[in-house]
Amino acid sequence: MLYDSFMIPMFQGDIGNITKAKLAKHENSRTFYVVLMRLINMALDYRYSLDKLPETIDERVVKQSLLFYGSVVFFTIGGTPIALSGVQDGKVLDIYGNPKSAFIFSRNGKLNENVHLNYKYDTELLRKYDLGSFTENISDISKQIDNGVIVYENKTRTPFIWTVIYYAERIADTLRTLDLDRRWLKRPFIPRCEESEAKSFDESLKKFMSNEDFTVSLHAHNIDKTDIFTVDIGADLITHVTQLAEWYENQFKILCGIDANGQIDKKGENLITGELTIDNMITEANTNTVIEEMNWQLEVYNKLVGTSIEAVMTKTKQDIEESEEQANIFDPKNENTNQKNDEGGAEND
Repeated sequence: MLYDSFMIPMFQGDIGNITKAKLAKHENSRTFYVVLMRLINMALDYRYSLDKLPETIDERVVKQSLLFYGSVVFFTIGGTPIALSGVQDGKVLDIYGNPKSAFIFSRNGKLNENVHLNYKYDTELLRKYDLGSFTENISDISKQIDNGVIVYENKTRTPFIWTVIYYAERIADTLRTLDLDRRWLKRPFIPRCEESEAKSFDESLKKFMSNEDFTVSLHAHNIDKTDIFTVDIGADLITHVTQLAEWYENQFKILCGIDANGQIDKKGENLITGELTIDNMITEANTNTVIEEMNWQLEVYNKLVGTSIEAVMTKTKQDIEESEEQANIFDPKNENTNQKNDEGGAEND
């Protein structure tokens, strides 16, 4: 198919030639993949941004490394600032249990080396109590790497991708439930017939579910030997399932630092002012703790290399426009502001 070159997960073939179990498995997998990719993009785009990065450091790589590995390693080669995915290599541990060396790996496989790590509390006295040695079996390239600092997102050093997968699974499962509820509303009955009539009845139902006209095939059925059992599916069930999917999504947004107060809660009730305030506090706390933890470690790298890198809250286009608008209002050099002030003064006179 045309879509193959775009790596789009499409089912190819006639539904009639695939078992219902395989088709359901395909739909479950595809729904999970769609939801997972969307949540990953949200996690990468909205949780935080990195300001004042040197041109030699790719912010996308930094964010992806933090998301999937829970850490990223900043270092220099020949004085050039670089940041790559990295994990502690177990060669050296200090008295606090922090790794004093890490293994970094580039996307193309050309730079796979061990890096010595630095911390704020490093002193000659504390180094005497390090467990292990970094100097053994170190390559010539690793000897040229300097100013290594490992940056974690949180104190537990747990990759956020675990949280992403958790919510992706539940949102995907809820959406699949919504698919089934929709089908039951479309076909709110269960047929019972003799085995000889099963194939003919199944063909009719397939046409019905595919929005085809199937009146002709009904003549193949023996109506006297066929029973139809009505399935009572309330229309409000769709509403409840939809609200549950929205609730899961809002919880994920809060963890990403995104304001989700515009939505309704899982009970379908409007949020009161107190709940809005609490949600805002939780949202800001989730973002601020991540930013503070990262900046605490980035400060070490900045002092070693002379950079000014910092993690900041992500600003949307609307946030930037509002900030600029406020700045223009209070800017004494702004002609419009001065004109309004003069007009106001004239009216007072």
